[in-house]
Amino acid sequence: MMKKSLLVLLFGIISLNVFSQQKSESVTTDPWVQYKELSENSVFRNLKWNSIGPKSIGGHIARLTSIPGKPNIIFAISGWNSVAVWKTTDGGFTWKPILEKGAEHFGSIAIAPSNPDIVWAGSKEDGISKLKNGQGAGIFKSADCGETWSHVGLKELPNITGLAIHPKNPGIVYAAGPGYGNGLNPGGVFKTLDGGRKWTKLLSVDSTRCIDNLLMDPVKSNILYAYSIRKGNKKQIQIYKTENEGSTWKLIMNGMPPVDSIREIGMDLSASNPKVLYALVKHIVPSADTAKKQETKIDIFRSSDRGESWIKSGEQTVDFGYMVIKVSPDNENELFLGSVHVWHSMDAGKTLKRIADNVFHIYPNPGTFMHLDQMDLWIDPLNTNKLILGNDGGIYRSDDRGTNWLHMNSLPIGEFYYIATNKEEPVEIYGGNQDNSSVWGPGDVNLLDGFPDHWSYVRMDQWSGGDGFFTHPVASEPDLFYFSYQNGEIERKNVVTNDSKGITPEVKGEKLRRAWSTPILVSAFNSSVLLYGANYIMKSVNRGDSWTAISDDLTVLKDDKKSGGEMISLAESLIFEGLLYAGTSKGLVWCTRNAGGSWKNISAGLPAGIVSSIAASKYDSSLVYVSVGGKRAGDFKTNIYASTDYGETWKSISSNVTTDPVNKIIEDTRDGRILYAGTDKGVYVTVDRGSSWHSLSYNLPSCAVNDMVIHHKADMLIVGTYGRGIYTADISSIREYLTDSVSEKEYYLFDIKPARKIFVKPNRMRKATISYFVKDNVDEPVLINILNKADSVLYTFKPAVNKGFNQITWDLRLKDPVIDSKYYNILGEFLREGKYKVQMVAGKKIVATKEMIVERYITKEVGLLPKQ
Repeated sequence: MMKKSLLVLLFGIISLNVFSQQKSESVTTDPWVQYKELSENSVFRNLKWNSIGPKSIGGHIARLTSIPGKPNIIFAISGWNSVAVWKTTDGGFTWKPILEKGAEHFGSIAIAPSNPDIVWAGSKEDGISKLKNGQGAGIFKSADCGETWSHVGLKELPNITGLAIHPKNPGIVYAAGPGYGNGLNPGGVFKTLDGGRKWTKLLSVDSTRCIDNLLMDPVKSNILYAYSIRKGNKKQIQIYKTENEGSTWKLIMNGMPPVDSIREIGMDLSASNPKVLYALVKHIVPSADTAKKQETKIDIFRSSDRGESWIKSGEQTVDFGYMVIKVSPDNENELFLGSVHVWHSMDAGKTLKRIADNVFHIYPNPGTFMHLDQMDLWIDPLNTNKLILGNDGGIYRSDDRGTNWLHMNSLPIGEFYYIATNKEEPVEIYGGNQDNSSVWGPGDVNLLDGFPDHWSYVRMDQWSGGDGFFTHPVASEPDLFYFSYQNGEIERKNVVTNDSKGITPEVKGEKLRRAWSTPILVSAFNSSVLLYGANYIMKSVNRGDSWTAISDDLTVLKDDKKSGGEMISLAESLIFEGLLYAGTSKGLVWCTRNAGGSWKNISAGLPAGIVSSIAASKYDSSLVYVSVGGKRAGDFKTNIYASTDYGETWKSISSNVTTDPVNKIIEDTRDGRILYAGTDKGVYVTVDRGSSWHSLSYNLPSCAVNDMVIHHKADMLIVGTYGRGIYTADISSIREYLTDSVSEKEYYLFDIKPARKIFVKPNRMRKATISYFVKDNVDEPVLINILNKADSVLYTFKPAVNKGFNQITWDLRLKDPVIDSKYYNILGEFLREGKYKVQMVAGKKIVATKEMIVERYITKEVGLLPKQ
């Protein structure tokens, strides 16, 4: 007991010395303000992140638009959580994020018709309401075609999903959004006459109605249509019209199916004849099948009198999916429909033909069909042969009215549910992501435009996608993988022969209840053992060939408010064989210390909600961490808890992070005091087991981090984001910062891990990470010199120096590329293999020197994976 107390006391002294002057504090309750404060004030603010893709697989596009006559300029919102606004000026070959830190999510984008330099973006999105994807931050405006942005109000409207801009006056803008699902802010339609300085509410909605989108008559701008896209639990779909710029509104549902039967709609109007409107309507009708009471239909309705009356134009011939309908700008009878697939009609929807299956890719991709789930379509009004399509696979463009499509798979926007890595080097990463399946690729990548990213599919469905979750190589079998997809279906596959075997567990006489993302893990004690979290915990000792239930139904507990739901989390101790934890979507947490022989409910003291993560300590078998989220109920609090007695009692360790839901928590693999938390907005670290947290997100895009893992040998933190792919960071300096009393030194240069020079391709390398510390703000310049054995300076950095922790990542390039006037792009000159000195100079004084080794990049043979 005395030894333990001494350790606690010593640890408290170390923690106080290192961080007493630099603890990140925030007293605000505004989630976005707190995120920015903690990011900007963090002692690790300058930690660098490396985006490693994948870009070739694509990802979800929520919204897109372009400039008439200039389709090479495209604006796109990526991610189901709509995490960023992107821009390309070369037709989609290269992209840059132009709005990614202004809000948590984005839901609408529009360009002023009279001045294409003026672009508006609304925060949040109109995605699946049950996901409760965070909170909006209002509306943003750019006056220089997206290069810079200003916040221009409407923070009170949490979901801005519809925008309409006056055709001649770019200062007149209408914005619409449905508000919060809990009814605290019902949303509506708002208008500004002065470019966003002042907003007026034009149309209010109540608990039975909502507004998602807007259409403006291109000829009579006093006429607008406001409508709801998707029916909520208690909300009806309505279409409203104003003929006096929003002063008054009326319902225009004459000829539509009964309001109570409508489930979703999509709308558009004809630019060539604005009297014509179309609505794609999903609704419930009585079933002709006597075994069913009702069925769902999708019909096309047309109005020829600006919405005053509607007639059915076409029967259901499209598949069920998202309700996208666009009218060709030069032909009121030509329609493009986006649902699961893409459809085309030349007769106002009376007949439809499926198109868009002749697909090519910028970067190598085995997909041969158009990706499923269409989200948005833009047609160039000045050349209607040119189409730009956004779906769950990314952005596609056609120059021949939809006959052929080029997949612009050059955006690193994967939405990852699961991340794993190998044990040896070079680093390999495995992951499953939303509708773009299971993939594996290298951890040491420098993403460069024009070069492949070296990622490969473990599995792809026939429609060039499919949701991927658990993705893990089989030990000692370099070509064999486990992978899972929707609702816990799991297979074992040879990626060379493509032979695959389904190994989904079953219980005799009872169907397992499984979550959308079913937790699965490979045992650390025996690589042939798989653990599978359904309502029963299942175990296989032969790599999935057979299964045994090792628990009763752990999702049901009599007379407990947390009863029900699905199993969401599963964790195994790395030091105590047989110690397992399981957590549900309602907040139940269970523990077994005898490999499933008996389970104990350890939920007392924890809030209800999704048990998003459980981490069993590798340093103390009785120590366990849990994160709980309440997003589905509209609760965005940070809930991180620790127990030192196997869950008998719990203590909150959320500390100074209060408004950012946690998706994943992990321990550092070298220091038990260090924890990492992946949240809805980024990554945090604590070096004192939760007494205080420090943001690592300043140089990381603001987006949900769903999973994290540490490659132990490479000292690499790997994070899987939901909308920005995979990022890595060298975390060795965080450990060194804690152990070497860095904050007491005037200047400090951290140890430098070996860098790896390029191998064959210029984007396959490990950059040099040079970290240094400056205690106080300095007036004198600080230089970082790279010297050879003869102490000759080969390269000099003149970085901007901030008080505290600083970091440089370097691709070992000594000379920039030279573009040959005729044929060649010379890559430039790189540092050769060998030993070098890194010298830190303050003013004229050398204050620190460290060794840096540059190694040859060692890679596996093509087609083979490293053994585990």
